[in-house]
Amino acid sequence: FDKWGHWSFFFLIPLALSIIGMIIIIPSFKYETALKYDYICNTEDNQSENIDPNSKNKNNEKESFFQLFQTPAICLYSIFLFAYLGAEINTGAWFFTYLLQTKSEDRIKMAYVSSSFWIGLTSGRLVLGFVTKRVFVNEYRGARTYSLLTLIFYTLFVFVGLINSTSNLYFGVMFIIMFACGFFIGPLFPSGSIVALQVLPARLHVSGIGIAVALGGCGGAALPYLCGILLHIMGIQYFPFLSTILVASF
Repeated sequence: FDKWGHWSFFFLIPLALSIIGMIIIIPSFKYETALKYDYICNTEDNQSENIDPNSKNKNNEKESFFQLFQTPAICLYSIFLFAYLGAEINTGAWFFTYLLQTKSEDRIKMAYVSSSFWIGLTSGRLVLGFVTKRVFVNEYRGARTYSLLTLIFYTLFVFVGLINSTSNLYFGVMFIIMFACGFFIGPLFPSGSIVALQVLPARLHVSGIGIAVALGGCGGAALPYLCGILLHIMGIQYFPFLSTILVASF
């Protein structure tokens, strides 16, 4: 891109991908209409009314923001996303800086090592969805297993980070561990969303999950910023410990 004259031309890549995605999304979800959603909600409400006649008035009421957030599933899903997105984005945001300041000043080599996390994350979201369907009873069991594996590999990252080495073998091991961290943390967001859809009634899918994702998304901004302040005070060498604590929290 330097040959073209300016670094900002890099953003032509995500711009092109965004346009492609915007075009593809139209035929992909052409049957997901408002009428279909209303039909599903009304069918579910009628079924719940047959079971509990007192639920009719509850189903017809429109919940406010605070009423939605008082729903345990929505509240817990928001907290999960807050910690999860904070852990995920915190790793991607500070890992490169951690490598440069504690391992090697070779920016090109460290860029390749730091990209391992994002390669793993993308691969995990593409691959593990098929694994979940074939191996686990439901998405919750799969997500719980992936969470545990994520914590295990983040713990390995802590111990490997304590080693001071500049050998290619060391950075190869670091690459594999961080790839595994990204691989297992990647599918947790879509898996968590599927579990939320299964737990919540249809009439709360849009409003409930929308609020949960909006509030949970704040963790992706707040927690990396907070970790940056703590690392500035404590030292960047504590980055693996803070990242593992965030993973353990979700």
